[in-house]
Amino acid sequence: MIVIEAKGFEGFSSKQNAAFAEDRSHLLKLLGPEVQVHIVALASSAYVNSSNLRKETLTPFGGHRLTWADAAEEYPDHRLQLADGLYRREPGGIARR
Repeated sequence: MIVIEAKGFEGFSSKQNAAFAEDRSHLLKLLGPEVQVHIVALASSAYVNSSNLRKETLTPFGGHRLTWADAAEEYPDHRLQLADGLYRREPGGIARR
């Protein structure tokens, strides 16, 4: 099972990360040992590649991370590329064509 935790305007907080780890634990108990559960971080490339991003921030994701730009390369939807540019911008919604 893959659980994707997605962010647009902001980064992941330590409180949220603790909840993600707890969610994974609950899923493992519920589904049994034969099911693997992976938590994936989906966020802006500016956030994921930032030199200010602390290594421990992505620990709950076990190194599994994906950017909105990565998704835009795989799926031809302009909104994915727009989502990649939202980090730390003023909220105002996603531009539409």
